[in-house]
Amino acid sequence: MPGAPFKCDEKTAARLIADAKNAMARGKGINWAITRRDDGVLLGEVTLDLRSGELSFWLGTAFWGAGYAREAVGGLLNEAASIAPGATVVAYVHRSNVRSVRLLEDCGFHFKGLCLDHPRHKGHPMLDYQRASPGK
Repeated sequence: MPGAPFKCDEKTAARLIADAKNAMARGKGINWAITRRDDGVLLGEVTLDLRSGELSFWLGTAFWGAGYAREAVGGLLNEAASIAPGATVVAYVHRSNVRSVRLLEDCGFHFKGLCLDHPRHKGHPMLDYQRASPGK
């Protein structure tokens, strides 16, 4: 995807889509495309792994700062609260990603510590944020 904040060729994109569809079909995750309302352009994605409670999201760099991620994350958190009231949601973010840190804090997440061994980010310390869903 052009503007993705990571390398994403067609093969990688196809695998990500297949993995997301599989997780959703088995009730193990929620995966939403972030699209623009007026023309349906794909802007990014927001996901929640219902087994681990891990939230992740990304947005194409051209769309940063317009509130798209905030709207998508907020909507997904509302959906998660209706599916699993009281569940804790976690998110991991690079220390340098100030915008994502601010978004998580604005959505009720609290810093819990430094994660040194996240399976997808080996060798890169990640900030660990957590949020209890309403009802807990």
